[in-house]
Amino acid sequence: MFMNESSEILLSIDLEDVRDLVPDGSRLRERVPAMVDRLLAYLHEARARVTFFTTGPVCVRYKSLMCEIISAGHEVASHSFAHKPLDEYFPQEFDDDLQKSIDALRTAGANVVEGFRAPVVSMTERTAWVYRLLARRGIVYSSSVLPATNPLYGWADFGNKARSIEGVLEIPVSVGRILGRDVPFASGVYFRVLPGFLIRRELVRASRSGQPITSYLHPYDFDPEQESFTIPRLGRNPVYHFLMHYGRATAFDKLQMLLSLGLRVSTYGQFWRQVTANGGTKG
Repeated sequence: MFMNESSEILLSIDLEDVRDLVPDGSRLRERVPAMVDRLLAYLHEARARVTFFTTGPVCVRYKSLMCEIISAGHEVASHSFAHKPLDEYFPQEFDDDLQKSIDALRTAGANVVEGFRAPVVSMTERTAWVYRLLARRGIVYSSSVLPATNPLYGWADFGNKARSIEGVLEIPVSVGRILGRDVPFASGVYFRVLPGFLIRRELVRASRSGQPITSYLHPYDFDPEQESFTIPRLGRNPVYHFLMHYGRATAFDKLQMLLSLGLRVSTYGQFWRQVTANGGTKG
């Protein structure tokens, strides 16, 4: 199997603190600084610069950590302030939350905030009204669509190509066909659960599409030492809660495999500028 020599991956970290997502989260140990420091060291060694989609509370709580991320040459972008799926917002509430998030990023040291990712990649046809508000606040790109059916959110007929909506370039999450289903093979729980050979196979296939491979991960995806927790949004399904912790011990090995394939690693902002320079087309 060979990678396309022009293959590009938009690698990103959804920087959130799980303590903000669970009741009585303060009982959990603080893990964000240790895991981000480990990720920064790894990315420095790999000479990779990525995008950190960051929630508002993390910006406020860890200003010095945000400065480290920015000083290392990584991009920071909005992951909202309250970290709620888009269908849980009214338009004015979302607009206020977005501005609060942008303000927090700027206070933490970001000179410019160009990008946005919806929590739980929750952009669908029903919440496409969000693009108008993103553009109004100066956001030029989003990576908030999972172009597949999914137990939580998905926009199945969006397609795998980035396209502009209301002046915002939507860069969908990459999916691969595994066991008859389209899944985000290089992202989140799927990256932890799927065996490495399947991820590698789908990376090679995706590299031939002419589109960038998009991948999102979280600090907790690499953290086998974190104590068990349950997220109310996942309901009472024990499988979902089991998967929140499965495969963390091997996630760094898989990331090393991914970066060893010769993919060109870019930030989302870099890709947006490439598209803009090409007159709005890429691939």
